[in-house]
Amino acid sequence: MTAKKLDEPSIIEDVEVLAGKRGKASIRRAAIRIQDLDELLRIEPVKAEQVSGTPTAAQYNKLLEDVTELNNRLNAVALALQRRLIA
Repeated sequence: MTAKKLDEPSIIEDVEVLAGKRGKASIRRAAIRIQDLDELLRIEPVKAEQVSGTPTAAQYNKLLEDVTELNNRLNAVALALQRRLIA
């Protein structure tokens, strides 16, 4: 593999690709911004505990809360990425 020569036009192209400004074909190669992943950085610790028998309603509800939080945060990330793809 040869090193890419870093001249002004290639730097501009690289930045435009990372910014998603190089046309619809290159949008999927755009960089993800930390702010788009912010929801993932705020995931709470798991509340559910391991059980050895039939779970109680309280244990089930803790698990459901955990799954719901993960689902909501993943949906927020997906929405942020979709906005960038559509923009």
